[in-house]
Amino acid sequence: EDEDDDEEEEEEEEVETVDVEELENVVKACTSGTRKVFQYIHEIVTALAGVIEYQEMALKMFLQAALCADALEVSEESVSYEFFVQAFTLYEEVADTKTQLRLLPLMIGTVQKTCGFGQDNYETLCTKVTQYAARLLKKPDQCKMVYSCSHLFWDDVTDLPKKPQKIDSSSGSFTLAGLTGGGGDKTDVFGDGKRSLECLQKSLRIADACVASSSHVSLFIEILNRYIFFFDKGCEKVTAQYVSGLIALINEHLGQMDEDFDPNIKTNLEAFYKSTIEHVKAKAKLNPEKYADIDL
Repeated sequence: EDEDDDEEEEEEEEVETVDVEELENVVKACTSGTRKVFQYIHEIVTALAGVIEYQEMALKMFLQAALCADALEVSEESVSYEFFVQAFTLYEEVADTKTQLRLLPLMIGTVQKTCGFGQDNYETLCTKVTQYAARLLKKPDQCKMVYSCSHLFWDDVTDLPKKPQKIDSSSGSFTLAGLTGGGGDKTDVFGDGKRSLECLQKSLRIADACVASSSHVSLFIEILNRYIFFFDKGCEKVTAQYVSGLIALINEHLGQMDEDFDPNIKTNLEAFYKSTIEHVKAKAKLNPEKYADIDL
């Protein structure tokens, strides 16, 4: 038994003995090699972007590279950020509205997926894509993209991906912040409910301007679903008063639909709205105290 105890103590000592300097050298070598790979990717995709027929493909590749660099944390944020800059530059050169509408959701989703940016850079990217959304040619498209951007500024923080072991770019040493839940500065940005509310309110104003196209009621219902999401997830800026006010607005506009309105569209709108209200009622049963102030 004494011999077994001695062997266990020796094993523990071996586990505790780590050559930190050697480990840091390995990390630095890996980081340097990965940076070179991304530099090579940048050169290839930049060449591809020079051909008009392949610009859309190049933009998607820049976004994918940005996401990979962010996930790997190969260095400070500059690598991933540079890929985003190149993607945004290509987007601004796109003249076709349909192409813009096809690419913008991809850009919004890619920015939202990142988890390695500090607050300043992340907010800059979010603001930029929100501006792109507000500049789309057609109002209904503007509305949908702007309310989609509301998720950039606030989301359920429990759904954020856990960051892996990261490399401190200043010292080249390992940190365990990601494994212990302390990594990732973006959790602060995800709590910016004010910016999310601004996006929702702006999308409402845009939807209100779509009366002539008769798409405003459908947009109101879509926005209502976003309000419900933020309210349910605990975004303090989106209150029961906002939800109740939007429900009252939708009821008013549905009641104003005359006989000339396309009956098929009206039926679909009413079904969409009914399912939304039923969803709220189901939520209210699960959490009556939270939903008590919502007037259905």
